[in-house]
Amino acid sequence: MVVVHPGRCPIPELGVVLDKTKNWYKDFIGGCLRYASDRGVTLAPENIDSAHYPYSDADELKLLAQDFEGLGITFDIGHAYIAKRRKGVKAPEESIADMIRKIGRHLAHVHVHDNKGSWDDHLPPGEGDVNFGPIVEALDAVEYDRLLIAELWDPKNPLERGAWD
Repeated sequence: MVVVHPGRCPIPELGVVLDKTKNWYKDFIGGCLRYASDRGVTLAPENIDSAHYPYSDADELKLLAQDFEGLGITFDIGHAYIAKRRKGVKAPEESIADMIRKIGRHLAHVHVHDNKGSWDDHLPPGEGDVNFGPIVEALDAVEYDRLLIAELWDPKNPLERGAWD
């Protein structure tokens, strides 16, 4: 499994720049995917959910995965939660669950971490505001049976953050 972030567009408001960024990213994904699939590696772009990162929300990632046979999707729960909270979504976890159901069979990898909705804190589940119940139900609904990777980070105590009792 190789997780890649989407390409960054410096000025997404300019259609010509956004289109060029999307084309470059598709060329990049196509080249990487050919190399990866020859080696038995799954390539899976990750959601960032920002206008500056085309092909980073669930809808765009699903379209990309449909365009490229063998391309998976990495779904980052913490990133999705921040994006939904920034957009003022009333029930962000339900919306995230809908995203997971929409991605469905293209879901190849899941990153799990908690936050308080404004910063990518990478907290252990239960230390932030995310209600994981609807999200876990959606993962069950799409029969996700691969790894759940806990992405935990505390810059003040990096070694301790990953050690749970």
